[in-house]
Amino acid sequence: IIYTLKLYLVALLGFWFFGIPIYALVPLFHFVLCLYILRDFSSLSKRMYSFSCMSAVICFTAIFAFVNEWNMLKKPIEEHYHLSKNQNDSELPFWVEFSQSTPKSLVTQRLLLGSMLYVSPNQLFSIDNAAWTQGKKHDPLVMIASLIGGGLKLPGKDRIKILQAIYNKRHETEQKFWSDYALHTSEIKTEVELMPEYRMAYTEKTINIKHDGRKWPRQQEAHYTFYLPEGSVVTSASLWIEGQEEKAYLTTKSKADSAYSSIVGRERRDPLLVHWQEGNRVTARIFPCTKKEERKFKLGITTPLKYNNGKLSYENIDFKGPDFSKAKESIHISSTSKPKQIQSPYHFQNENDQLSYYGKYRSDWNLDFDEVPLSKKSFSFNGKKFNISNVDHELVKSSSFDSCYLDINSSWTKSEIYRILKKINGVEFFVYDGRMKKLNLQNRKKLIKKLRKKNYSLFPFHKLEKNANALVITKNDQLTPSLDDLKETKFADGMSMYLQQQNKNTLVVNISEDISPYIKTLRDLRVIDFLKLPFAELIEGFEKGEFELIKEDERHLANHYSGTQIVLQAGDANPNEAPDHLMRLYFYKDLLKTIGKDYYNRKALEEVLIEKAKEANVLTPVSSLIVLESQNDYDRFNIKKSKSSLGNAKMNSSGAVPEPHEWFLIIVCFSGLVFFYWKSKV
Repeated sequence: IIYTLKLYLVALLGFWFFGIPIYALVPLFHFVLCLYILRDFSSLSKRMYSFSCMSAVICFTAIFAFVNEWNMLKKPIEEHYHLSKNQNDSELPFWVEFSQSTPKSLVTQRLLLGSMLYVSPNQLFSIDNAAWTQGKKHDPLVMIASLIGGGLKLPGKDRIKILQAIYNKRHETEQKFWSDYALHTSEIKTEVELMPEYRMAYTEKTINIKHDGRKWPRQQEAHYTFYLPEGSVVTSASLWIEGQEEKAYLTTKSKADSAYSSIVGRERRDPLLVHWQEGNRVTARIFPCTKKEERKFKLGITTPLKYNNGKLSYENIDFKGPDFSKAKESIHISSTSKPKQIQSPYHFQNENDQLSYYGKYRSDWNLDFDEVPLSKKSFSFNGKKFNISNVDHELVKSSSFDSCYLDINSSWTKSEIYRILKKINGVEFFVYDGRMKKLNLQNRKKLIKKLRKKNYSLFPFHKLEKNANALVITKNDQLTPSLDDLKETKFADGMSMYLQQQNKNTLVVNISEDISPYIKTLRDLRVIDFLKLPFAELIEGFEKGEFELIKEDERHLANHYSGTQIVLQAGDANPNEAPDHLMRLYFYKDLLKTIGKDYYNRKALEEVLIEKAKEANVLTPVSSLIVLESQNDYDRFNIKKSKSSLGNAKMNSSGAVPEPHEWFLIIVCFSGLVFFYWKSKV
């Protein structure tokens, strides 16, 4: 009633002329009606009166509890922020320390979001309030708390960093040139080509975007975030312009950003932009989306198949984007070799050795099937030959470590920590608490209790002694900031110097099922040696005195996810029987490894590495995929197609299903042949 109060006068005046504005009075009508109902029932039953009073008490108690927690959180956050601005001794910015120590709750999340998502008190009675048309939400609890205690006085940039770090709000807080509140995802087409003998798959996601013509502005920008299985890489992209599929060009990230910003920000014409992001994420932006026609784009993704004890698994590629609650999806899955004992969700149909589905969009599905022997066939290009094999291992003696660092946070149990301290002998134990501290009988109880209160941890590898034979044991079940989140901080400066100067990688053992985004990126960049072990196997490894690590070198790049390695050799394969995805995955991993030590300076490497990325047409930290409206646009921004490249990946299997217009052409051609054959007989 309060929120719509601003419309009452307009509704009463406009009602006599148009009639429709009277709908603004519906909340007031319902409220008055409820009061009459309560009065009548209360006169008939004392119970009704008691229940009404109880309901009112519960309601006001909830409001009081929310407002109280709001104020209790707001004051220390602001004090901590102002204190941190005047202290420069910490390597980490305020928002990291805050997100590590503050308990996660709905109130904390709403306090941080504040006026970025919710209507604020100063907007409540504004008739020309953009929030009515820009998709902001009205939360009565947030409104009341803001009126009583005020909003959080914290820069929006820091709020966004906290929300990204602990609330998985990266997609929602991405900066956009245009809004997308009037858009929704109308149709999704998924085509999958399984290659079990290479433990990989190629997936094409074709997505239609529709504009709700009733809403303004007419031009909107669609933004999607795709969550890829581990080790996956985007190898093709397309945008439909005036009904024609236009393939993407691969170029440096800087050039792609410059072209997209110029066209979308000022010229308002057709582009598609696809960026690599940390944490196995990819973002895609499509502009403009208007009510005149549905926009359509496609991503092609090369994906390793997950291997576990003789079983292979394909995981669907999930995404976030404009509302897809009513989207329809068609799925077609083919395979280069028939998998055995395939297990699929109940809604898949098996027809002609293909799995298919059509209906409401589903994101949470996967396929499981038995492994098949790895193929010995090769793929060659530009004098380089690639094949696949099982990973090689090497043994590392546990006695080779003289120090052990525990990366402690709330994910650890006290039992795990004390068992490690008890079972692992012959090494010194350290933890990080502002500085590296050696654990002993006097301080360990206090330090462990303090560190276990942290939501997550960011182990400072640059604080290790140079060339130390150190072992880092980590466990983290929470989200963490990414390396890019930490750039331009003292922590990033220290890490950058450490990565450039280190002579050998530190071994990191992860004892949880999940891997934190921070550690995962360091592993993908090949700047640490990584071993994932259940806690029991860690203890067993120390008892045996050795660990088994995956072996890699310049010509053997491993994938932990699929348990395979791609091997590079000189020469040509004759005939070229293996899929080109072998080369694409190898180049992707090799580029990440090359970028690793200079990750924070990768912009300077763009021109050096872009030709290598173009050769395999892979999306990396230094390359992006972009579609522009015309060749003149590509020439203007100096974006060129490589003459010696694999180009955009495509479906090679006979199971690929034609588009509707392709079906039409096939039918026309077939009908023509039948007609001419019949005419020749006559």
